[in-house]
Amino acid sequence: MLPPVIISSSDNIPNDVDDGREAYVKYVPKHMAKVPGHFFGSIWLECVGDSLSNECVILVDNGNEFKCKKIQEEMEDRNIKVIHFPAWCGKYLNPCDNSFFSEFKTRLFTKIPETIGEWIIHIINTYYETDEESIKKYFHACGIGTNKEPFKVVESLLNKNYKIKEDKKNLINDYERCYNCHKKGLKGYC
Repeated sequence: MLPPVIISSSDNIPNDVDDGREAYVKYVPKHMAKVPGHFFGSIWLECVGDSLSNECVILVDNGNEFKCKKIQEEMEDRNIKVIHFPAWCGKYLNPCDNSFFSEFKTRLFTKIPETIGEWIIHIINTYYETDEESIKKYFHACGIGTNKEPFKVVESLLNKNYKIKEDKKNLINDYERCYNCHKKGLKGYC
């Protein structure tokens, strides 16, 4: 499990907020909080880059954090493959969006710390409450690490917990048709 990276605009972050666990806490002035997402991607990569193994795969949403040329080149140099979820599919196929953050936020807001240092320690402790088996279950629920086809997973998740607008259903059908054409080598028929 990668260590958490917490970016805060508070300049009152105590030095010992990691509470003995691996975590990165970075101060970013408020005026920098609205800079393009790739700035935050650079901070993330600087913090966890050494924890990433060569030839790993990173699944990300369509935010700008990993789209800037510098980050893409660094990932390429490390033989790290970045796969972007389609813009609206993250909440269905991304284990972090689908399961992890939901449970994380539920646990996080059961207690309201008073100081920024207490908040950061609470965030780190809450992050590490999730065990490896739970993370594996989150991935499997989203079809990652299984033999399930992505569109069958989306369809299953949509029918189980979510209501989806008709235009999104049509988009899923289009994606499935293109995916099936791609699998059959029928490029250009999508």
